[in-house]
Amino acid sequence: MRNWLAGLLVSGGLRLMKGGDTMSVIYALLIIKGLKTYAQVPVKLQPEVKTYLAASDLDENGEPLPAK
Repeated sequence: MRNWLAGLLVSGGLRLMKGGDTMSVIYALLIIKGLKTYAQVPVKLQPEVKTYLAASDLDENGEPLPAK
């Protein structure tokens, strides 16, 4: 499931992004893969990374959000 979400995030993100968004997508992917934590994301990029994770129904730790 995580790999599918990671692939979706990367492919969708790469199609939609412009320039500086690249690092935010990469950090979001690294969080999903468990290689980085949200705390390790540069403060400047955290809001955008959080937005990408939320768009994939994931929390800041890359875990699924509770069902609504």
